[in-house]
Amino acid sequence: MRGTLKLLPILILFPSLASLGSVLYQIHLPIEGCEHLVTLTNPGFDPLEARISISSGGSRKTLVKVVQPGTTLRVCIDGLADGPSLIRVEGPEALRAVYWGIRWGEPVFGAPFMRGGGRSFVLGNIPTPGSRSYLLIADVPDGRGLGSLVGVRAFNRRGEVVLSERETLGEGEVRVLDLSGFGIGQAEVEILEGEAVCAYRRVDRGGAVLSINGFPSPSGGEKLFLIPPPLRGDGRLFLANCSEGKAGAVIRLRGEGGERSIRKLLPPKGAILLKLSDILPLPVEVRVESRSPLASWYMPSPTIAIEPLEGEAPLLAAALPTPISAELILFNPSEEERVISFGGRGKEPETRVSLRPRSWIAREISTTSFIRSSGGVEGLILGLKEGRPVWAVQIKR
Repeated sequence: MRGTLKLLPILILFPSLASLGSVLYQIHLPIEGCEHLVTLTNPGFDPLEARISISSGGSRKTLVKVVQPGTTLRVCIDGLADGPSLIRVEGPEALRAVYWGIRWGEPVFGAPFMRGGGRSFVLGNIPTPGSRSYLLIADVPDGRGLGSLVGVRAFNRRGEVVLSERETLGEGEVRVLDLSGFGIGQAEVEILEGEAVCAYRRVDRGGAVLSINGFPSPSGGEKLFLIPPPLRGDGRLFLANCSEGKAGAVIRLRGEGGERSIRKLLPPKGAILLKLSDILPLPVEVRVESRSPLASWYMPSPTIAIEPLEGEAPLLAAALPTPISAELILFNPSEEERVISFGGRGKEPETRVSLRPRSWIAREISTTSFIRSSGGVEGLILGLKEGRPVWAVQIKR
């Protein structure tokens, strides 16, 4: 588990292996010094056909790939994309896709693909000293050539408007908005006409990258649940108030040192970034309750943002392109114990473990591993460098 990771693990969660149609999206932003890949994994028992389309303004390139059962296929994007582009992956429901940035043969970040159809999104703006922050918005082509109309507002931590625009995107066009210099805050994206997807990328001075997918805007009171994974001592909690009024939030931490609760009052559209160890050393559970709509991410390192846990997938597979060591973390955010089964396919023997309520377990993996649960769980593939988390891929479906 220690040492440099040189290959790409990916985590795939799937509700079934039925051959249903699925369309997924991700936004490609060229980052200097990085190679950009899409990995396609087939966890089923039959070959799957995947259609990959890369759109940038008026140009569009399409590839058709066949992914063999139990394998992962890598597709290099750099030779296909001309600047910022929308990547569309179409295939059976079982197919899973991840977008990667690679530097010197090592992962810098990984981002699961998104489903379209949303109308309103929120994204955190979480800069570091000397970093550049970008809001990415891509029109999803519908074949009619009409493009989309998108409303964008960005706020600083005090909830003050620092950017307010309406963006008209041509069919397949990607718009890159610079959020650098605004400090900690949030961005709101509302799809007014057509269809679009959005994402956030932060590029640090040293080349590290934080990637966040657009999160559907919450509309009511929130009860958010996060379980800090290993190496959590310096983790942060980002909270954003999505309402037009003040929002009170109760943050409850449970850890090795007991339990502690604190209250925070966020201004309208305001945001905060809390260092959890200042509240309670080594927390193992974080709960956030509010009567107002909040958006939240847990950050075990400055380059990883984990959404609140839902734990709705009873089946998952952790796939490695070639045998290497990586860390698979399984979360059980429910109030009931889960029985987790590893393996049982091919030459890997089946083993079972119990996962207590509101807890996680970590397992070192070096090859494709199939996991089944007696109820919903969630997973994370964690990349380590010199013992510290540097990237992670969270997939909720």
